[in-house]
Amino acid sequence: MYNRNEKYSTREAFGKKLAELGKNENMIVFDADLSKSTKTDIFAKEFPDRFFDVGVAEANMISTAIGAASEGMIPVTNTFAVFSGRSLDQIYQGLRGKYHIIFHFSHSGFVGEDGPSHHGICAATYLSAVPGMKAVLKPCDAIETEKILEWAIKENKEAVSILTDRDKTPIFMPDNYKFELGKAYEVSMEGNPDIIIFATSPYMIRNSLEAREILKKYDINTGIINMPTIKPLNEKEILKYAKNVKAIVTAECSSLRGGLGSAIGRILGEYGIRHKIIGVDENYYGESDKTEKLLMHAGLDAESIADKIEAFYKKAK
Repeated sequence: MYNRNEKYSTREAFGKKLAELGKNENMIVFDADLSKSTKTDIFAKEFPDRFFDVGVAEANMISTAIGAASEGMIPVTNTFAVFSGRSLDQIYQGLRGKYHIIFHFSHSGFVGEDGPSHHGICAATYLSAVPGMKAVLKPCDAIETEKILEWAIKENKEAVSILTDRDKTPIFMPDNYKFELGKAYEVSMEGNPDIIIFATSPYMIRNSLEAREILKKYDINTGIINMPTIKPLNEKEILKYAKNVKAIVTAECSSLRGGLGSAIGRILGEYGIRHKIIGVDENYYGESDKTEKLLMHAGLDAESIADKIEAFYKKAK
């Protein structure tokens, strides 16, 4: 049970839940020299015989994990989101086979003082493009992280990517939350909204909620929907919320190209529904600064989101 007055990082929730699920003797965990940061060190202490630190060798880690999956084990690989590109060839070629494997990429989005070399703002884009990747998932809080990982291990039987965050953030989901692949979750839905924001990641949920309060000053009623599933989307879930509003907005702390906004936009475009994608500009690398400052630099803080939505709403009316 999480205290709603405190903040928790999704990477730490992942690590704790991984150790809890480690009682399944078929699980095997790999890390690329980052176990203290990805929080797999918790699993390593509990189950040292099933934990392997491969060093700074992400491509080898993925190849070995796929080999383990081909022998019927359930491998969980771990590294930073920004380093997922180092093993993309191995993921692409390995997933030509249908394997039960979990790819955990922590430190997705902006990672504060770790600097521009470590911001994981493109991972969702290219992971979503891999044909054999059943799902790309981005939990919004610690509760959702635990439920997603539990689903990935116990119910799912294919390859999935889970993107977690570095910083501690609030709890948004209820204690009795149940994850369903492709499902949209209402975070705030007051009255009849003019705009729906489909948001993914802890910061975008929080900042969208704050932007909603700003938009009330302009008589714009906004509904906030949490979208933990970036791939695959459930078209019925999207259209359920889109059909009765003036326009749709997506918000993500990742590249404008190829992420949640692009995926939802493909659906909405077929029905002529207006939409705006809010995310990290394709030419912005980020800097080394507090994550809050980086969100401001990238135009992803609450005030910037509200300004973008107000301007878009005026055109959409």
